[in-house]
Amino acid sequence: MKRNTCDLLSRSKSDKK
Repeated sequence: MKRNTCDLLSRSKSDKK
């Protein structure tokens, strides 16, 4: 579950870039 959150955060950061 925690890994999923990290993935979501990573995806959000990539999207912002």
